[in-house]
Amino acid sequence: MPKIVLEWKGKSYVIPEKDVFEAVDDMENHVTLGSLTADAQTLRMGRLAKAFSVLLEYAGAPDCSPAEVRKWMTASIRQIFDNAAKTGEMASQEEVQSVFFGAVVKSLSEILMDGAPEAEEPDEPGKTEGSSKKRSK
Repeated sequence: MPKIVLEWKGKSYVIPEKDVFEAVDDMENHVTLGSLTADAQTLRMGRLAKAFSVLLEYAGAPDCSPAEVRKWMTASIRQIFDNAAKTGEMASQEEVQSVFFGAVVKSLSEILMDGAPEAEEPDEPGKTEGSSKKRSK
């Protein structure tokens, strides 16, 4: 697995290649690919904060406890609502969720999907690959 680069408090931190497998394995104790979308949709910040915190720790980022990550996520949401109050418009659920998809969920899902095979395009548009086995009579 290649090294992982994470953004935290305006700086980039790298998980060394030799630690990536263990870091991802530890992260999966908190989130899985299947749980990411559900957690972001329902704004389950605790589990997401724990998962992102694990990766930040492997990368050597300071002040990255789950509580600090959650505090950062909450501050980002608060900023969205403050900006909405200044303009007189309501903050949408999409804007709030963008905090998670933009910074946390996107990073976690890319890490979990690393190494997954890309879907191949069929040779002819609209045609799907068929079985290579011959039909029995």
